Amino acid sequence: MRRAEFIKLSNSNNHTLAALSLKAMMLEQCLKRVNLFAEASDALLTHVLENLSQVFFSRGQYVFRQGDMSDSMYFIVRGKVDILDEKQNHVISTLSEGDVFGEMALLFEEPRSASILCQTDCELYEL
Repeated sequence: MRRAEFIKLSNSNNHTLAALSLKAMMLEQCLKRVNLFAEASDALLTHVLENLSQVFFSRGQYVFRQGDMSDSMYFIVRGKVDILDEKQNHVISTLSEGDVFGEMALLFEEPRSASILCQTDCELYEL
């Protein structure tokens, strides 16, 4: 969706549609920041966006644990998560809206190298 289309939608009475379009634009920008999708065609990006699943996690809930088998990546729409090294017992980093994690799962069939713990209630999209 282009900016002009979004402005037209946001000026309409259908605010829900405008909000959904804003999420789609944010998710598309997240995708483009992932090396795997940086040079992807619009058709591929659209296909990926159509295959995302919205998931919710509560504060204190793990999205996945270090050592789990990996098969999906996540885009943060709302909330904050910690990347934890449970073997070393420390926080590696904190991610929030617009960030992506778990993308290596799409390339390699390896166990997760870190755990993801929700600092807040989170709305994520899973691929």
